[in-house]
Amino acid sequence: MEKRPIITIGVPCYGDVAPEYLEDFSRFMFHCGRRMPEYDFDLAIKTKSEQFRARNAIVQAAIQVNSGWLLMLDEDMII
Repeated sequence: MEKRPIITIGVPCYGDVAPEYLEDFSRFMFHCGRRMPEYDFDLAIKTKSEQFRARNAIVQAAIQVNSGWLLMLDEDMII
């Protein structure tokens, strides 16, 4: 069976992640999976006090799963 390409959705967060944000991003990933079944989706949410460290950790997570693309969103974006 051929592996589908992976799209990682990365969200750098400052401090704790509110449950509402997790719900919203889970819904977004479900919607993306339904609209684009030829891709797998991976969600990487990283919390750090410095944004650049969280972004770097997200990039590393995307590399670990062999993601072909990385969509970086902020935690407070409305989708």
